[in-house]
Amino acid sequence: MALLASSVAVSTIANAQMAPLSGSTYNFDRNESVGFQCVSKDADTITCYFSKRWVEPQLSNEDAEAERSDLLDQYSDPSELAIRSQAVCNEVAFIESAANNINTEKFEALHEDDAERILSAYRNFCNEPTQNAFAAVIDASLGIEQRTCRMQVGVWDREFKKVDEKTWVHSSYAVTTTNSCNMIKVERLETDIGGMLWSYVERVIPANPNSTTENGQLCSQTHPDSETIYTWDGNRLPINCDYVEFF
Repeated sequence: MALLASSVAVSTIANAQMAPLSGSTYNFDRNESVGFQCVSKDADTITCYFSKRWVEPQLSNEDAEAERSDLLDQYSDPSELAIRSQAVCNEVAFIESAANNINTEKFEALHEDDAERILSAYRNFCNEPTQNAFAAVIDASLGIEQRTCRMQVGVWDREFKKVDEKTWVHSSYAVTTTNSCNMIKVERLETDIGGMLWSYVERVIPANPNSTTENGQLCSQTHPDSETIYTWDGNRLPINCDYVEFF
């Protein structure tokens, strides 16, 4: 009887060791990381708690160009441009009255060369309220936004079922309200090296691929079967940012 109990205990420990316990995974194309910690409910079920961190540009090149165009159109009238120029003159006077040019709330977090570049554009626009001078102000400001990234975090939990020694799966059905293309989301934890290191995989599948949207397109075209893989291999994401904002 003792031998049987011992065998059961060893088997339980072995099963627990093959289940994901915790890990950190990365997707370099998305500049995202997903960490997880799991607790066992029984031999074939675990609950995992996820935390996703991702970095994204504050302003894309396309959005910057659209904003630049909108601002130039908004201040195309010389009288409106003159009013805007006077407001900039007042701001320059306030900044230059401080102990140094970058010691105000708006500029203190900037690199010194960026602060000086904006102030130079402000001064020029203050002295010459022209469209070209205003465009330089816009470009200096938007340039910083384009080099600023946002760090964001999302958390969730899932219950996974064991498929085999290397795979645990959670699936959910997402009902959309904007069109008839409902989706099935399948999340997997996979290992290929003895259960020590795990990858996290998200797969989104159209539940009704042959249904059509209001525009007459197939759901398989507007919401194709797609898979995103977060691997355990690597922990440094390349990002082109001079500044980071946290939310």
